[in-house]
Amino acid sequence: MTDEQKREAAFVESVRAIRTFETAIENIIAGIEHARLRRGDRLPNEGDLARQLGISKPTLRQALRVLERSGLLLVKQGKSGGIFLESDYLPTEAISSNIATEERHVLEALRARRVLESAIAHEAMRAATADDLAEIERTVELLLVVGIGSAQLLRADMMFHRAVGRAAHNRVLEEALQVVYRHLAPIRDAYQESAEEAALVHRIHRRQLDAMSARDPLALDKALDFHFHFLEDRFAAAVGRTWADLFAERKPRRPRAARTAAVS
Repeated sequence: MTDEQKREAAFVESVRAIRTFETAIENIIAGIEHARLRRGDRLPNEGDLARQLGISKPTLRQALRVLERSGLLLVKQGKSGGIFLESDYLPTEAISSNIATEERHVLEALRARRVLESAIAHEAMRAATADDLAEIERTVELLLVVGIGSAQLLRADMMFHRAVGRAAHNRVLEEALQVVYRHLAPIRDAYQESAEEAALVHRIHRRQLDAMSARDPLALDKALDFHFHFLEDRFAAAVGRTWADLFAERKPRRPRAARTAAVS
């Protein structure tokens, strides 16, 4: 293999299964071992890594953050920056611990989304004007564009949520929604580039819009639950758990004194 062929060869394999930061970590480690890198060696830049892995930059940054916290990589910013191997030893335990921390962070964001986005959707249903509903409708119909790719699907989905947030006519709620979606950016790689996926997202958004247009709170609650399941189911599958394990409501435990009194 010539030097040019070596440069063109992929450093990592594309993430073909569930496209999560954890799978990206496994592929980056495999790339390091395959390339026989040593401490101080430079990995491909962020753009090349994201492209080769087939994931978004937010998901890649999440993977790099775990590997940097674990002591395997050093990520430098600026003109002389880059991604460098920091250790010749694979810190397996530290990586596992930091992966668990990242997964808890995503779980918290998904739970926060249920609370906040439900409140915003109900406020938008109450406050939305005809123009607001028409703008939401426009974002829903963008999903029907023939040949829509994953990047366009993500943009159309985000446009929908931003339009619903604006329809609440409450800037604080709108800003809070943006914060939640920044935390959710990595897991949104769960969207697949296919007409079937676009049709599913279209059906989810249409159901929510129809409930808001009808000013029907019960129908909106059902539509929102269906909507939230979209990412929650994918996240649960990615971490090898069931939806009920992670998101089902649990009855609060009674204080120990109350339990003792009950059996006395």
